[in-house]
Amino acid sequence: MAEALALVTATATNRETSTTMTTIATTEDERDNQPIIVPARVTMVDGTHIHVATQFCYLGCIFTSDLSDKTEILTRLRNASNQIGAMANFFRSTADISTKLQIFMALPVNMSLYGCESWALTEYLRRRITGFFCKGLQKIMRLGYKQVEQYRIRNEHLRIKLCLDDPLDTVRKRQHSFLGKVFRMPHSRLPRRFLTAWVAKPCRASQPFTSL
Repeated sequence: MAEALALVTATATNRETSTTMTTIATTEDERDNQPIIVPARVTMVDGTHIHVATQFCYLGCIFTSDLSDKTEILTRLRNASNQIGAMANFFRSTADISTKLQIFMALPVNMSLYGCESWALTEYLRRRITGFFCKGLQKIMRLGYKQVEQYRIRNEHLRIKLCLDDPLDTVRKRQHSFLGKVFRMPHSRLPRRFLTAWVAKPCRASQPFTSL
């Protein structure tokens, strides 16, 4: 009886763990916006089942097995866009534009750029960040797609009119500030040691030399 009860308990625990890992490893397809379940891999170590997920969430950040920032950045941009949609009535209201900009920079922009100090951006991700920022400015100015196309309103024109910096410049400033903070650390600190670390192994063609 005790062995049967232990077997049932272990089975329920394994199912619960598998369900948790499968739920964490959920992403959204960029093409059709349908959720995709990333299957978890099960490994046996000394008779113990260890669930290895291709991605997981830790302290609000999404880590993937390929160490890419794409999933993390796209998830943050999607959540920030949902936040803008939740405040659509406020952005369509007759409130002062400066107030709208302060709310926009304080909430959606900070949410989308959280943790950008360690991002490795590709050209595709740069376009997505710039596109999110400009769509938010269009909502603040109450501009529709037809008006943008008819009057050929460019993104840089909106930023100049509203006296705002390019979002990519904001990312660079935060990254430089973080690097300066790490560089001022004592040499005994691990972040300071990793700043000048490299892999003593020949790299492939067209890749950086002696980089971590």
